Amino acid sequence: MKRNRNKNYALFARLCLVLLTCGMTLASCSDWDDHFDESAIKSDSQEIYNGDIVSYLKSTAELSQMSQMFQKNGIYDSTYTNKTYTFIVCDNNGMSAHADEISGEEAQANFALNSVSDMEVAPSMLKDGLGVQTRFGKCVWVYKRGNGFCFDENNVTKCVKTNNGYVYYVDGIVPIRLSVY
Repeated sequence: MKRNRNKNYALFARLCLVLLTCGMTLASCSDWDDHFDESAIKSDSQEIYNGDIVSYLKSTAELSQMSQMFQKNGIYDSTYTNKTYTFIVCDNNGMSAHADEISGEEAQANFALNSVSDMEVAPSMLKDGLGVQTRFGKCVWVYKRGNGFCFDENNVTKCVKTNNGYVYYVDGIVPIRLSVY
């Protein structure tokens, strides 16, 4: 019986040593604030924004043209913090480069609707051939290209996770496919 007690003490001592070593390792890690701020966390695959999707879009200078178009066409009015979304956006340079394709009020309204899905599509869900249904009533198709993905032939250049969805940056504009009806 004394032998079992000695084995238990030895096991307990080893366990304490392991826990102490793990605790010292964790304590030696640098402070969280040295790497991350309150609004965004960056990783290799995506950025994480601490806020809702509309706040992100409104506060990002490089998306000001798209944000104005979303505001003008009522997209923000029908986007709620308690629901999830996917926005496919291009920066101001991309918008300027394709200005002729989305000139006119109807084209801009259709483009705004075609850039938003009322469901959250995480990067882990992106599969070759996936169709993402947009508010315009059409699918934006996902294709695998090299090590990344594209939405309708536009490369995904950046992904931002917000509290209620994802914002995918693409290097062009998603085409508007009008219905024959």
